[in-house]
Amino acid sequence: MIEQAQQLFESVQANHKNVYLLTNAIRLKVAGELAENLEEMADVLYSLNECGKLQDDSAKIMRGLKANLERLVCAIVTRDSLPGRIETSYCAAQPNIKMSLSIPARSTKPEQFLTMMRALGVSEDLLGDGDTKPEVVRVHYPGAVEMISELLAAGKPLPEGLADAVKTFPEYKVKLTARKGILE
Repeated sequence: MIEQAQQLFESVQANHKNVYLLTNAIRLKVAGELAENLEEMADVLYSLNECGKLQDDSAKIMRGLKANLERLVCAIVTRDSLPGRIETSYCAAQPNIKMSLSIPARSTKPEQFLTMMRALGVSEDLLGDGDTKPEVVRVHYPGAVEMISELLAAGKPLPEGLADAVKTFPEYKVKLTARKGILE
């Protein structure tokens, strides 16, 4: 494993421990001496809010790099027709490319959403209009994605109108199974 990956893990692990210790110390202070000090509590809230932004940003950076590496690993395995499983002393990695899909949302693509709902046999009366008619039926997106994925995987055509509303795209994932700790 490259040194920078281990250093990143060490840094994140140490930070996690420090966050745990400091948040517990803050909890105790707030429950005790700061229990009625609104100005100090406001400052703590401000600090927690800013810390959360930094943590979210760090997580976003790592998720982005992970997604890029997953695409790269899947592309190399596919290009070179390699066996799928990658074995290292740290982990086993199983690249997986599957087709996924994007279902239109009512808020961002209302026309495509209505086309999809009609294709699924849902009456517009049950969808409501946001003003006078109540919304009776709502799309359960995980279920809809699963249903449409099953139709596509079985080679069956999508209901008329649905093919125009739903967009497919490849999804690159690498399933990881740990063999030993990163710092071992």
